[in-house]
Amino acid sequence: MLRLAIVILLIANLQFCFAQEIIPGINEHIKHAPPFGKVEKPVDYKYVQGSCYLIEDFVDGRITLNTSQTFEAPIRYDIFADQIEYKNEANEIFTVQNPQAIRTVYLDSLKFTWFEPGDFENVKGFYELLVLGNYSLYKKYQILLKNPEAAGPGISSSAAMFIPLDSKYYIMDTDANFREITDKKDLLLPGRDAAVLEKFIKTSKIKTKNEKDLIRFTDFLNEE
Repeated sequence: MLRLAIVILLIANLQFCFAQEIIPGINEHIKHAPPFGKVEKPVDYKYVQGSCYLIEDFVDGRITLNTSQTFEAPIRYDIFADQIEYKNEANEIFTVQNPQAIRTVYLDSLKFTWFEPGDFENVKGFYELLVLGNYSLYKKYQILLKNPEAAGPGISSSAAMFIPLDSKYYIMDTDANFREITDKKDLLLPGRDAAVLEKFIKTSKIKTKNEKDLIRFTDFLNEE
């Protein structure tokens, strides 16, 4: 009977160890794990030329959850995967797998917000917040993976490569409607005096491809 109890105890301990090691090294660093639970090792891009990161190196960052809990760590943003990566105290890199738990991500001076797929039409993922107000301005970074079939060892006919694309800009209005800004007509927002907006656009020489101009225009919307 005693031998059977010992065997059962050993099996239970083994199961516990295997369960804890789903994330490598988590046993030693469980007390330093972030308050959000779902994390994984990041994708290895070693066979892809270029970078998919907004900033290649990790920077001091802060993640605020919907529960108002805060987690500080070295952080970087993978544009292609639309994921936040962080380093723990053992210098191991993980990706956040449940971004819906996140309210805000700070990468140095940059501030990002997560939008759940389906909450807004054609809007999902992490967006940089450029202006916050009755009218808010958001920026969506874009990147293309060229020749993804070449992203593997021993393939040299055509190299896989990350190619940065122009960012997209969106204005959220007072009713929480998102509008993508592609040309000046998109700046003539519903519920606003078109003549007043057109005058400001003309006199201020607003260009929709210029981020500083879009910030000035959004500030103008919030002043009126």
